[in-house]
Amino acid sequence: MGVAGFRVNVQITSAMRLAQGSHQGYATDAALKLSNDSAASASRGNELLADIKAVFERNGVTRITTADLLEALILDDTEAPWATYNRGKPLSPRQLGRLLDPYGIHSKTVRFGPLTPKGFELTQFTDAFARYLTPSAEVVAPSGNGYLQVPDDDTTPDISF
Repeated sequence: MGVAGFRVNVQITSAMRLAQGSHQGYATDAALKLSNDSAASASRGNELLADIKAVFERNGVTRITTADLLEALILDDTEAPWATYNRGKPLSPRQLGRLLDPYGIHSKTVRFGPLTPKGFELTQFTDAFARYLTPSAEVVAPSGNGYLQVPDDDTTPDISF
C-alpha cells in the first residue's frame, strides 16, 4: 500500500470513529467516497432489487405502477433506506430509475384496464433477480443448546489410521 492509500485508510478510520448514531451512514458514505469505492452503490442496488422482489411476492402481482412500487418500498419496510433516501425525503421516481438503470431495467407503460401509467412488469426483473440476488435459503432453526446434533446410532465412519 502506498502513502496515498495509507492516508485514505487513516481518513476512513477517522471518519468511522467520529460516526455515532444516525451519523454513521454519513461517515460510511464519506469513507466510500474517499476510497473511491463503488461497492456501496452496487450493494444499494442489490438491496433495492431484493426489496422490489419482496414487493412483487408480497402483493402477488406481475405488474405494478411506479407510484405503487415507491409507496410499497417506502411504507412496507421501515428499516429500508428508501423513506429517507433523498436527504431525508423519500426515493423519487427519477432516483428509482437511476438505481435500476445499471441493471437494464426501465419503467414502461403498463396497462391497468383503461389506465396506462408508467410502471414495471415482473418479467423485467427476472434476469436481474437471477444474477444479483442469492436464492432464498430455507432457514433451519438451531437446536436448543446451539450445538450440532449428532445422531445417536453408530453410523459415524471409522477414520482411524
